[in-house]
Amino acid sequence: MLVKLENGTSVSIPNTTIDNYVNKYNLTREEAVTLWLEDNEYISNPVVEKLEKKAKENKISREARAIKPKTERKAREKKVNELKKTIIDIISDSLEKYFLDSATISVRNDEKYIDICFDYRDFTINLVEHRRRESD
Repeated sequence: MLVKLENGTSVSIPNTTIDNYVNKYNLTREEAVTLWLEDNEYISNPVVEKLEKKAKENKISREARAIKPKTERKAREKKVNELKKTIIDIISDSLEKYFLDSATISVRNDEKYIDICFDYRDFTINLVEHRRRESD
């Protein structure tokens, strides 16, 4: 849609945008055209100008944010769970003895996962420690 402004310049507005404004905001086509022109600063809206003036007086801008200094995060120290480590060692040793050379056994994480490849099929053992429940 081609719109001619009061100062003589012509502005091309996409019809899809105008249709979107009409449907989304329940506007007439004229209101949608005016809205697009105001949003793209071809014409001014006295209400918006008044609000912007008030915001400038209060020193509020679009970029106003609470500026927080970035703090570096501390590296999380992983607590070693000796019991889980022992269980994974026992299971992996047992699997190696049972399968001998017919399976590929790898410990992905010494407290968590054991991967097994047997007869072109892949398996993973995941060791999970649950929290203690409080007795009723």
